[in-house]
Amino acid sequence: MTMRTMNSLYSGNRRSRKPKNIFVLALIASLLLLSAIACGGKEPPLEEPALQASATPTPIPQLPPFEGEPVVVYVVGPLSGENAQVGQAQAAGARLAADQLNRAGGLLGREILVKALNDQGEPEAALAAANRVADAALAGEEVIGVVLHEGSDPQLVAAAQIYLESQSGLDSLVLMPASTTLAPVAIDDQRFFRLSAASLSQAGEIAKVFQEQDLHGVVVVHASTHYGKTLAQEFNKAVDSLDVTIAATFEIPPDAVSYGDTVDKIKELNPSALFFAAGPDESAVFLSELFGLEFQSFIIGSDQSLSYTVVDELGCQSEGINFASMLPEPSAVMSSGQIEAYAALEGRGPDLYAVAGYSSVEFIVQAYQRARILDAGVAASQARQATTATIVGQMAFDASGQVIRPKVHFLKVQGRLFKESFVMEVGAPPQTREQRAKDTLIGLNLTLAPDKQPIVFAGLNWNSAKFANSIARIIIEAGYGYPTSSRFGASAPLLRDLKIGQVQVYMEGWLPNLQFLYDEALAEGQIEDVGLFYGNAVQGWFIPRYVVEGDAERGIKPLAPDLRSVEDLAKYRRLFESPERPGIGQFLDGSSGWVSYKINCRKLKTYHLDNKYAQIATGSEDALFARLSKAYEDGEPVLLYMWEPTWTKARFDLIRLGEPDFTPDVWKENKGVAYPRSQIKKLVHAELRQRAPEVVDFLGKVSLSSEEISRVLLTMKEEEQNPAEAARDWLRENEAVWSSWVTPEVAQKVKQELGQ
Repeated sequence: MTMRTMNSLYSGNRRSRKPKNIFVLALIASLLLLSAIACGGKEPPLEEPALQASATPTPIPQLPPFEGEPVVVYVVGPLSGENAQVGQAQAAGARLAADQLNRAGGLLGREILVKALNDQGEPEAALAAANRVADAALAGEEVIGVVLHEGSDPQLVAAAQIYLESQSGLDSLVLMPASTTLAPVAIDDQRFFRLSAASLSQAGEIAKVFQEQDLHGVVVVHASTHYGKTLAQEFNKAVDSLDVTIAATFEIPPDAVSYGDTVDKIKELNPSALFFAAGPDESAVFLSELFGLEFQSFIIGSDQSLSYTVVDELGCQSEGINFASMLPEPSAVMSSGQIEAYAALEGRGPDLYAVAGYSSVEFIVQAYQRARILDAGVAASQARQATTATIVGQMAFDASGQVIRPKVHFLKVQGRLFKESFVMEVGAPPQTREQRAKDTLIGLNLTLAPDKQPIVFAGLNWNSAKFANSIARIIIEAGYGYPTSSRFGASAPLLRDLKIGQVQVYMEGWLPNLQFLYDEALAEGQIEDVGLFYGNAVQGWFIPRYVVEGDAERGIKPLAPDLRSVEDLAKYRRLFESPERPGIGQFLDGSSGWVSYKINCRKLKTYHLDNKYAQIATGSEDALFARLSKAYEDGEPVLLYMWEPTWTKARFDLIRLGEPDFTPDVWKENKGVAYPRSQIKKLVHAELRQRAPEVVDFLGKVSLSSEEISRVLLTMKEEEQNPAEAARDWLRENEAVWSSWVTPEVAQKVKQELGQ
């Protein structure tokens, strides 16, 4: 978890720091929530009444009648200073949980109050705050729990001397819901609980991710701080037992103006993956200098780098970066009703620490409910004997109060927001890439010659490439007797895999998108170009024709009659407004792993549109086209990256926006010109010709037109075929075409496999 500000995950409000107490809205929003909070977990959203003026005022809901004085939970953290958002969000999450639990009856008939104290993130202030809590207890307050913020172990231990000391008069559960401290917290008191994984554990989980992704040559970059050095050392230890190698390690000083020398060395190494352990300021400067079209490595940042400082500095180049976190992203665990109620209470969306505060209050209340008595010792014993259901999941604890089977959450930047990508259980063995993404083997069940090694295809994630792979694999397996498989990944990393021989066939090498990698690999003799699959393909930025001209038959009036080129987009950002970022336009793109995504990012910057439009990585061709289809059917404006061949080209009437004419110099400098006509190359690893010359000769003859592929893709869409089914049908119906690529003997074997 970052020790600096991780602002609201709702970017429209993400710079807001001061909570706003919107009392009436909070009460109304609270009615929308389920009352049975004690069961934990993500709640289904309820139907919401419109918040509008009415002749009859909305009645203010009454809390149930309570007995006796309230019970109090103190949330102690930085409410001011550099880390103010951490303490504010944690306190706000705790208040929301208490509000919901009170509407469900409170705790043993008593109202739950949350009080926040400011410790400024400093040891002395933390001790002063602890003494204030102790004084309140001595004065008669029923303090049932204290929720501490992240901080140094000495600070925590010093504060615990008061919170957990019998002479203080406190009889409370003490929780550390989210600690980034590197050393294990060792407090010998059964009333102490730690709800998240220790920050040091993220190093091992990040190493496991690299192994699962088959990313072996990793560069480590760490700040010259205790945090950075310790995490780097732990990462080094973790990779010793894994199939991961560290290509180089670089130490960077904090608060430097530039890291140019380090960046140059890393670019020269061209690693498959990068791990950086630094704060948000160092990370923002370092990554902004590192990123560019030519840098395509898989990146994971440590929890302290998880900050909108990085996202704001990098803009669209931040898309797809992964970050480790000790807490889940709120939208992954909170219901829409909870998120809206939080926003009503605080005037902004929740962040990670809101989850920490919320789950802490859930934990405290459930422990006392099981105990059926306001005794912290009994409640602690109950918490250790049973699991506790919270919004972050079921929790169980060991004898020292550490959560059992803790998890590290991995968040990815999507649309300039943090979204939860996947979760790793600390200590679990790594999975293989095949376990994470099943290989779509064609499965011909042929008896293959044992001396023929498998031929691995680049498993590119767009449908024309999937179709091309399926045709080639059917013919190679049936006609030549070689087993085949696919290796999944993004376009640039897969081309690197082709260079080193982990992939043997790359059916759609888009040039000039991949030109920089293609030229390098070809010059070094690592790959062989076996010719065009198809040529003169179009890429660009498109809008539906009805946006400009309207559509009388559908009753659509022109929305932007003078929109002709990218130069006109600045004044139409509200027409294409992003629902997640009011006032900002939305530019839909495919996967952030596509090189075209990086090109479009550079174009947005060059055209001065990066602050007016959010580049949205939909994740795949299918997801991108689904967004287009929905907008087109509804007659809504939509701006997106598009290319051919695709089925959308055959179905939708789209207009490509004008750009300056292509010139090689400008393209090389900043991409501020139109895409050139693309040449889609078939590439093979250089070694394949030695062990399977007949296969390379066959691949050299494979060629189809863009129009033919578009027709196939439209049929796939209309008949809901997968690429392998479409390939079989195409082969049955186009024997005259494909049989010219192979010998008569091979053609006969393929026909037999196809049942002809």
